[in-house]
Amino acid sequence: MFADKSYISHQLFIKLDDKGLEIITKLSRLMSLVGKILSRKRGIIERLNNKLKNSCQIEHHRHRSP
Repeated sequence: MFADKSYISHQLFIKLDDKGLEIITKLSRLMSLVGKILSRKRGIIERLNNKLKNSCQIEHHRHRSP
């Protein structure tokens, strides 16, 4: 799972890690080789997700329901 480090709390990081999800934030020395390769491909993955979202006309509105 790709995420910006500022959006991931330590508790959420631990909870997702317990479920087997690896959080990839930015390149670091301690990151696995697979993590480094995927991190370099993040821009491509985000563009692909954006194209899919636009072609399916999926929008995320950040407002609360009454």
